[in-house]
Amino acid sequence: MTDNKIIAEFMNVPNFKKAKSRNLLYNKSWDWLMPVILKIGREYKLGNLLGVMRALRKHSTLQGFDEIYEAVVGFIKEHNNQDTEEEACDMLYGVDNNQ
Repeated sequence: MTDNKIIAEFMNVPNFKKAKSRNLLYNKSWDWLMPVILKIGREYKLGNLLGVMRALRKHSTLQGFDEIYEAVVGFIKEHNNQDTEEEACDMLYGVDNNQ
């Protein structure tokens, strides 16, 4: 899966798997990338934009658009893996988070 499709999945874009990568402009446009950054802040309770940028700094030096894009992709991939690991542990220990 391309990085843009990973972002599209995170953003709940309908039929993102059928979308052509060239039609997903997260890697080309601040207009596309900023809503992703803001959603990261909301979903992971990182506070304002500064809090999000601190979290993204783990993945890049954030020296321009391309590095911020790569940091966003890295953050999403890392958290997708963590979510999967947490779900696996919950299943193993019989934790039901739907109660």
